[in-house]
Amino acid sequence: MEKSLTQRMDWLHTWFGLVLGWLAFALFLTGTIAVFWLEIQHWAQPELHGAKMLSPEATVQYSVDYLQKVAPNSGRWAATLPDLDRHPLLVLNWLDENNAQQFVRLVPDGSGRKVTTVTNGGRFFVDFHWTFNREVADLSGRTFQWTYMLSGFVGMAFLICTITGLIVHKKIFRNFFTFRRQAKSMQTRWLDAHNVLGVLSWPFQFMIVLTGLAFYCYLYIPTGMQMAARSPSPPPVAVIGGGGPGMLWGRYASDAVGSVPRNIVEPGNPAPNVPIVDLFARARAQMGVLSSFTVNNPGRDNATVRFGGTRARPDAITFTSDSMTFDGATGRVISPAGNTTNAVQKITNVFGGLHFAFFGGTAMRVLYFLCGAAGTIMIASGLVMFTAKRRAKAKSVAARRFYDFVDRMNVASVSGAMFACASYLWALRLLPRDLSDPNGGFSGGVYASIRAVPLDQALRTDLELYTFWAAWGVAALHALVRAPQKAWAEQFAAVAALCIGLPALGYLVPNCDIGSMIAAGDWKMVAVDLGALSIGVMLACAAWKMSGKRAEVRASKAVAAPALQTAE
Repeated sequence: MEKSLTQRMDWLHTWFGLVLGWLAFALFLTGTIAVFWLEIQHWAQPELHGAKMLSPEATVQYSVDYLQKVAPNSGRWAATLPDLDRHPLLVLNWLDENNAQQFVRLVPDGSGRKVTTVTNGGRFFVDFHWTFNREVADLSGRTFQWTYMLSGFVGMAFLICTITGLIVHKKIFRNFFTFRRQAKSMQTRWLDAHNVLGVLSWPFQFMIVLTGLAFYCYLYIPTGMQMAARSPSPPPVAVIGGGGPGMLWGRYASDAVGSVPRNIVEPGNPAPNVPIVDLFARARAQMGVLSSFTVNNPGRDNATVRFGGTRARPDAITFTSDSMTFDGATGRVISPAGNTTNAVQKITNVFGGLHFAFFGGTAMRVLYFLCGAAGTIMIASGLVMFTAKRRAKAKSVAARRFYDFVDRMNVASVSGAMFACASYLWALRLLPRDLSDPNGGFSGGVYASIRAVPLDQALRTDLELYTFWAAWGVAALHALVRAPQKAWAEQFAAVAALCIGLPALGYLVPNCDIGSMIAAGDWKMVAVDLGALSIGVMLACAAWKMSGKRAEVRASKAVAAPALQTAE
């Protein structure tokens, strides 16, 4: 008998969801956390906590004064301005007498304090989400890496699952209002949770996966990569202050420091220059929020001042790439503001803006986080439902062994990934600052890329990533040797303990305790601690309900209540 469309879609939905769901959960989990990656970046750098930041104009003037003091005869100054709302870090660059780049990271409060903690911070979650922490060398037109292709394949499979899931659950409104919490069958409860969360977050899931695939489609097309690999041109030089694909991050990788740019112009004659802060005000009136400025030949008659607008604006969905250049000696506009991006790039920028949620402020990020969390739980419930639905029907030893393996893999992928993320956050707090790389740049277009180096040569950023992968390995091993029911409860309890304990760790690190940060009004740092605490409490409740003791208590109340009362 020929199967119906719904039956065929159900088969595709089930097996695509199982085989790739283990990876999809990790990608969705880290993508959800990455919504607040700049806040986590701030949280991971204690020097920034509680500081009273200067205004944008005062920050520009302070930057100019600092550069004038340390490099008065430099051929080029550059500044990556802080995002005062999310990650207030100021990075200043200049060229020395040998045209070698020098830089400093500063707290933008006018004190001159340096930020010495170089960390992957929240950027780790971003780069794991699309590369599994491997360098993406072919962004500069060279070699192929399979890891981001794997993430793209998982994204495509997930997109298929969202479409097939909609077909399978065609009674969408009834499924939305169906959650039989008191159902006796565990399978029924998991099914209802999966359906409700899937229906609730389906528009978001479809949008987020589609925009991610569309934004990175140039990487997933083999012909494009082969053409790039055959390109005879050398890899492009990194832009000062950049951090990753230029069209993506804009101002949002201010820990990264690029190499010396090309096209260094011979210095002109000494001449007074127009105050840069005045030019800053003119540029901001044209372009809105600015992310950087670069001064060529400061204090000379051929000085130029270029201001870059932020690529990700809170008041616009699309990414932008606006800039404006002035004659430093006269203040004349050399290159006016105006987005000259072609139509294809404009469409790509809209996809990027929708996917990365830099628009809409904190409220939009919270909405993205909640929808991402719903999608993450939906994936986990679908994985659990697969074995709950089929284990009872297993008629052979081989089938039972297969479902036992799937059960253990579910534990390793779901709670293992959460344990690894929580362990990584502990590493951000506890690893010594003096292990930071003084150069602190990124590599290969990916800031948080894992390297195979001996432990005695590992830097702080390396040890952060080692902690994540080692913790996941320990969780996977635990899932393989323990009974699945016990492994679920124990790993959820471990993740809960790590999350609940995270705020307490702040009292072991200078300038990180939550009480002082509340008093100082540093709500970015406080929000990360309180968010971890809230998640930890919810996971602790889940672990308690999963535990054998809880199950025994429920059974005893239902079956042997009189006997218990007599014994007492």
